Amino acid sequence: MKTQRNMELASRIDDSLKAKGLKKVQFAEMMDKRPSEITKWISGTHNFILDTLYSIEIYLGVQLIEVSSADIEFA
Repeated sequence: MKTQRNMELASRIDDSLKAKGLKKVQFAEMMDKRPSEITKWISGTHNFILDTLYSIEIYLGVQLIEVSSADIEFA
């Protein structure tokens, strides 16, 4: 499940970059990151922190994650 979610995030980021006509280098500059980090992000193997995901959402104007109380299971 975790690997699948990482791949879905990576795919959404990559699709958003393409839709906006942004190259990895351009996006890296926007995010103040190295292009190699962007490559990791779209490879599906990067372990994101929430702040990074929120920043990506803002810069790309997309929603990558959604949290609702219906998704939470209580023990």
